[in-house]
Amino acid sequence: MTGIIFLLVLLAAMVLAPYILGPILIKSNHTQAAEPHFREIDAQTEELPVEAQNLFETRIPELTQLGFTPLACMEMSGYTSKAMAYFTLLGHPENRDMAMLTAFYVKLNEQLRFRTTYVEFVTRFAGDHAVTTNNTGEISVTPKTPGRIKNAFPMIPDTERLYRIHQAVVKREAPGDRKELPSRDGVGRMLTEGIAKEHAHGVAVGYLFFDPAANAFRPTWKGACLMTWKLCWPVKKWIKAARVRKAEALLRELSV
Repeated sequence: MTGIIFLLVLLAAMVLAPYILGPILIKSNHTQAAEPHFREIDAQTEELPVEAQNLFETRIPELTQLGFTPLACMEMSGYTSKAMAYFTLLGHPENRDMAMLTAFYVKLNEQLRFRTTYVEFVTRFAGDHAVTTNNTGEISVTPKTPGRIKNAFPMIPDTERLYRIHQAVVKREAPGDRKELPSRDGVGRMLTEGIAKEHAHGVAVGYLFFDPAANAFRPTWKGACLMTWKLCWPVKKWIKAARVRKAEALLRELSV
């Protein structure tokens, strides 16, 4: 009996440890730069990580066939001390939709470790509203930004079908007049403004606070706990399962 109790206590400790230690580590070490660095790159001449290169070479022709034209290719660094991402942003001049190809990496011991790639469609509307559709398998740990209708379909790898789904959601929601596409020079500004709005909302709901000494946002205890717990077992599994159920139900509703 004593052995069984010991094993149960050990199991409970293993399950609960991330819920206790995780927020402490995040609270101590995590920062989000107030001004992340965006650098325009030339994907044709610069050497990119293989996953980013493959994503761009595969998906850009597919998006071109759907009527999209490239706007800019960007490298983002400094958002957190360990995150780096490569983006290619494309625009559909007729529909005023945007497509973003993202390759995300984490820097560990000065080496880039691949995390994920995904395709995302965004349609912006007047009044700071937007509809976003992507196929990422990652979950978001940040609070939902008001005015953003976001749906993830990790089970849809097909770019053309994902865009049809996005168009169906936009047609159903239509929260106003569509905004014009950004100019090539305005892409970095658009991305920076979007991050600034997320930070402002994070502060408003108690997830973040601004640290002027670091010119960065840091998590509050509330934010550290909620962001960490969303990534812990079994909560992460529940969130992913709920997201899949939501996506499948939406697909049935839209008949796309």
